[in-house]
Amino acid sequence: MAERKLVGLIGRPVYQSAGQFVFNGIFSEMVIDAFYAAIDLAPVNLAAFLKHAGEHFFALNVTSPHKNTVLDFCDRLSPSAGKTQSVNLLSFSDNRITGDNLDVSGFNNLVAKNKVSFDGMNVVIIGSGGAARSVMHAISGRYRPASLHVASRNPELTERKLEAYDLDYPVISYQDMFKLCDIVVNCTPESAERVLPPPPPRRAKSGVAIDLVYNPPRTMFLRTMEESGWRIINGEEMFIGQGLATFDKIFEISGKRVENIFRKEFQKFRGIPP
Repeated sequence: MAERKLVGLIGRPVYQSAGQFVFNGIFSEMVIDAFYAAIDLAPVNLAAFLKHAGEHFFALNVTSPHKNTVLDFCDRLSPSAGKTQSVNLLSFSDNRITGDNLDVSGFNNLVAKNKVSFDGMNVVIIGSGGAARSVMHAISGRYRPASLHVASRNPELTERKLEAYDLDYPVISYQDMFKLCDIVVNCTPESAERVLPPPPPRRAKSGVAIDLVYNPPRTMFLRTMEESGWRIINGEEMFIGQGLATFDKIFEISGKRVENIFRKEFQKFRGIPP
């Protein structure tokens, strides 16, 4: 690893992120001389920050609202970042910034751990931002759903947005999203959930509702879906999968030991006794 020992997270807000607690716990247990800092960074300060970040940071995770805008500052993009046009990891080397997308591998981990298959399912993705595009890429790359729709409060605007990213998924309104839906994936922040319509109760079979948010573990969206009889899954395994992939990329350390420590530190963050 380079001499710079600082890694971290940039976004706004970041107070809800478990990363600083989990990563620093791993550093302590594995005796790694590094520190993970969570930085609440306003969009207006992004350019000035990234101009100097490489002098001090080895790598930075990126969360909302910067996943799209950091693209303009990257000298290189990984294939997944180029495909999704969304970045959640910046690496600094030789005065160059490389953007990577580990949300795809994180979502694949969530799906695998929770034994969800999209094959033959009618899937609705709520949202069209960087996380949503990562989910679209993950699903279309591994599965053959019967249908995949994007639900939006403003379908016309979302259609233009997807076209700009060369994505050709049909867009439907929030009011229509449950008409043909076996699996729904919420990729919007918790603050946006208040405008989502209540789902109809599931009768013939149980639907699956996934929320990428992991803190809180039961969002308003998940509580509402559970009350209507849907199976609910939060974003915990996505966070863990993305975090382990980040650790592997930055420190070239992987395997069961680091995963066990990661999970233990995450449970401590949750306030759950080991």
